[in-house]
Amino acid sequence: MLQLQEAENWNKPAATTWAAEFLLREGESRECLGSWINSSAVHEAKKRRAKQVITCSFPCGKWLRRIGVRKSPGCELCKRERRKDMISDDVLPLETVAHLQSAGCKAQKKSVIGAHNRCWGYLRVAILMHGEAKRNLEFIGGERDRQLQQLWAETKIGDILPWEDVEREAERLLESTRANARDSQNSRAIQEQDDDRIVDRDETDPYNEVIFGRRRPDSVAIEWTSKTLYILEFKRTSDQRQDYRERGECRARDQHDVLVKSLETVAKEAEVV
Repeated sequence: MLQLQEAENWNKPAATTWAAEFLLREGESRECLGSWINSSAVHEAKKRRAKQVITCSFPCGKWLRRIGVRKSPGCELCKRERRKDMISDDVLPLETVAHLQSAGCKAQKKSVIGAHNRCWGYLRVAILMHGEAKRNLEFIGGERDRQLQQLWAETKIGDILPWEDVEREAERLLESTRANARDSQNSRAIQEQDDDRIVDRDETDPYNEVIFGRRRPDSVAIEWTSKTLYILEFKRTSDQRQDYRERGECRARDQHDVLVKSLETVAKEAEVV
């Protein structure tokens, strides 16, 4: 199974079916999924949708076009939003399960962001609750994500890492890498038209187009005793493929690469994660 996956051979499932490959993975809490599907407290419609997603038969645009029910695999929700905003709908993203669950679907964006924030809020509380008692860890900026410039202005982090120095180094890095990043994003966008494995990334990601001071990591935490700074980003990545965790971590690293490198340059004594 792993040999097929490592070779990126997706012409056939590594197990008997795609659903079997998904359900047989160990260490992925499949017993919780089974209990949920078997629960009498869960509405049958919700169970049906879950089974459709697991068996890759959810009636999204890509699937409906494959079985001849729809002429186009484009996202109907995005089409409706674009027409409402009087924007051309000639080229639409593929309507896949991953797309519908991402902020890239404009009609779903508010719900997706809300789900992301609820999950991250739970994890943030768990990190604080289960850490070592002797540590002096603080999530600076409160419970909501903040723009970097605002975060530095409203907290004491500037006492350790001056904002002017961080911003200057970040702009230098952005200037030297902007052209390469744009080429990479263009090639990735072209690939996504034919390969829905990457569609699950946050399509609001084009981080290189956002002014550095206005970027918003999910959280920034600092261990005041050791002056260790942590840049935290949570990704709700589709786990249909087995390498979903690696893909999500790669996206998070790419998203905050400039920030991390800038902080490392400005303060060698601070460990940035």
